[in-house]
Amino acid sequence: MISNQFITELGIALQAQHQTIKEIESAIFELNASFTESAQKLASHSGEVHQLQELKDLMDELEADQEWVEEEDFGDFEPNQILKLYENHQQSVFRELKAIGFKDWDSFVRQCSVDMLSQELNPLAPYEAFLTEADLKTLRSESYDSQYQWDKW
Repeated sequence: MISNQFITELGIALQAQHQTIKEIESAIFELNASFTESAQKLASHSGEVHQLQELKDLMDELEADQEWVEEEDFGDFEPNQILKLYENHQQSVFRELKAIGFKDWDSFVRQCSVDMLSQELNPLAPYEAFLTEADLKTLRSESYDSQYQWDKW
């Protein structure tokens, strides 16, 4: 069972990451604006712009198709390997934490707390604070749908 302390620590880490993501999104917005400006400058080179648009469309198709995983994609997958996959994933998270300068989960949470306090964020804000109205609406509808699914009975 997950402890209240772990939930609190997870909240702190998620809020720090949420703030970082907002900063990244802002940078991406600026990059997109710059890209749009550059694309307009390159409009005189219509052939190159057309090729770039085709590549972008192809990339969009590939990203959309990645969600369609079929049974054959699993090959000889053994259900008993799920625990091993989880352990491997957990070890990779620890390796990633060490790679970015943290010795363990606690040191990561402490640094997230420091970052949150320096940015004057509330470490005890509810998780819903991370979500947009569209996200909340989706969650509400998915929750309702999963709660009241039709079956043969």
